[in-house]
Amino acid sequence: MVTAMGTVCALRSVAAAGFPEPVSPPGRRSRSRSLGGDSSTIRRAALIPVALPVPCALLRSPEPGPSIPAAGARPGAWATSPKFPGGRGRPSHPFRTVAGASPEHSDRRKPVRLATVAAPLAEDQLGLVARRQLTERSVPEPTIDAAVRRRHLLRAARGVYRLPGAPDTPESRLLARVLAAGPGAVLSHGSAAWLWELLPAPEHHHVSVPRGRRPRSTGMIVHESSDLHLAIPGSVRGLPVTGVGRTILDCAADPTIDVELLIDAARRVHKISRTLLPATVVAHARSGRGGIHRLADLLALDEVPHSDFERLVCRWLTDLGITGWCLHHRIVIPVRGPLEIDIAWPDLRVAFELEGADHRDRSTVHDDDTERQNWLQIANWHVVRTTYKRWVRHTSAVLAELEATLALAASRTSATSPLLQARKRTPESAPLAPPT
Repeated sequence: MVTAMGTVCALRSVAAAGFPEPVSPPGRRSRSRSLGGDSSTIRRAALIPVALPVPCALLRSPEPGPSIPAAGARPGAWATSPKFPGGRGRPSHPFRTVAGASPEHSDRRKPVRLATVAAPLAEDQLGLVARRQLTERSVPEPTIDAAVRRRHLLRAARGVYRLPGAPDTPESRLLARVLAAGPGAVLSHGSAAWLWELLPAPEHHHVSVPRGRRPRSTGMIVHESSDLHLAIPGSVRGLPVTGVGRTILDCAADPTIDVELLIDAARRVHKISRTLLPATVVAHARSGRGGIHRLADLLALDEVPHSDFERLVCRWLTDLGITGWCLHHRIVIPVRGPLEIDIAWPDLRVAFELEGADHRDRSTVHDDDTERQNWLQIANWHVVRTTYKRWVRHTSAVLAELEATLALAASRTSATSPLLQARKRTPESAPLAPPT
């Protein structure tokens, strides 16, 4: 308002000086009446340069910086200033910093090329990148949107893109859904057990995320966890999964899953140590933790078969109705020390030793088995030994040997053989063959 009034006053004072009237172009109508006063006078004043007041801040010397390049300079070498660091009279990108710009713009993040960021990420993620991963590495949002429009990035899931040329596989599609679940998401429960080759593929995949980060719809069953940092996550076929111990613990919360079979497969496939599962139970022990009591009970009883052969024999004995036996019974023999029996009847002092299909056929192992059997006999234990092949092919012979041994031990203790009791409870037509 002040500037406009000053301009009008200056024009009126100049008109009073009586300068000659300039000739207007023919056919052009003057618009000077809006300023007030005589039109001819105003037209004469319009050609007179007037010195108007200028703010003092604009009269100071500009800060040192690049100037407009001389003729012949390289294209794009435009002048920059603190107000317009991009030159050409328009502001540059807010993240772009030009050499020589004022210090107030020097702390802004420099933009990076999309390819230099996306390629290393996609190499470790089956050709996939997440939008959040790009923005965390200073890639501007407009750059990502432009790459999607030009199909330099292909949509794979919500906020997840696939690089052109990357293979579209079931694993990559599953990983895209995991990346869409947010940072820290890993496959868990039945999905992790499937990847660790412990269970068949689940009907619906499971993903665990840190508590408080529940993602949008991902097409998977989402579990929030406050102790996901204890899961010891790993990677299987490029997919992030919970560790073997945490996977078994999560599956123990599902009553439809045979945890004994799961532990057996983990010991057979991954050769897990016997301290892994107890350590997992201790680390995750808290009130209300799903599966913790079920797994703890199994480990406390130690009645978890160590092999498929042991599991099949245990089910075979259960189907026959034979009772009084236990798995991995520990005894201590003077001079020799502790021994562990595969299947034992402690009251009758009968040991049933099993040699699975993976039992090593070496002389040292044979010597160890012979020494083991000798010490058991010295301790007044009756030993029945069989191999997996013999148990499958000659089940009736193995059963006869076990029956005779149990009967002999029962006669010495004035007890009834467990197998005899089972025969009394079992119909004559019931088969005594191993389960298939």
